[in-house]
Amino acid sequence: MNLAELARVLLRWRWLIAPVLVVAVLAGGLVYRTTPPTWSQTERFLLLSPVVTEQGPGNPFLQLGNGVSMAAGVLMTKVAAGQTAAGITDGVPGASFTIAGDPATAAPVVVVVAEGPQRADVARVLDRVGEQLVVQLAQLQQDSGAPQISWVTISQLTRDPSATPVDSARLRAAAVSVLGVLVVGLLLLLLLERRRRGRAADGASREQPGGVAEDPLQSATGADDRTVQRLPERAGSADVRRFDSGLSSARVP
Repeated sequence: MNLAELARVLLRWRWLIAPVLVVAVLAGGLVYRTTPPTWSQTERFLLLSPVVTEQGPGNPFLQLGNGVSMAAGVLMTKVAAGQTAAGITDGVPGASFTIAGDPATAAPVVVVVAEGPQRADVARVLDRVGEQLVVQLAQLQQDSGAPQISWVTISQLTRDPSATPVDSARLRAAAVSVLGVLVVGLLLLLLLERRRRGRAADGASREQPGGVAEDPLQSATGADDRTVQRLPERAGSADVRRFDSGLSSARVP
């Protein structure tokens, strides 16, 4: 079925399209209202490397690119996987978090995004991530044998005041429900159209083409139409010959 045939089908069953659209909109609205929102909260951390010169401590912001970004990458890998990540979300059903570098800056900024079905749970997960960043950074440097005076430090840079609702999951669920109802409605229209065409084909097959009744002689003997038509012509020719012979005999004295 091409697009033109589909358009004709929709036009033929247009009285069913409006109810299907109404049901689809109602289903989408119901799913949107019944789907709980997802709460999200973001926190950013900054890693700094201590600077010690002959004159004393220096400005760590002047050394942001001095290997600190690599340390941030190792720290994010450590916290985002394994037992550390499992411990962060332990006891908080449905909550999750992501940790990555800030693409908006080249500085060693770690961005943590926590999501969950409850606002309080999101804040709890965010607090746990912050604690683990500090603990794991210190543990990594201690295990590497680096002197404590040269340790990279981490501190909170920004944090959202509170979790905000994210409607992407609700909108996605509502869109899926609307699409499902529309697909079911289209299949129903195609099924009705198929049944209509089947009934029309059955009605046409019961009627004789041209409205001419079937010849009972032909149906009984199976003779061809041309044979049946030639039979009267042969019989007429024989009668004419017999009539001409009779006239000739009458003329002889």
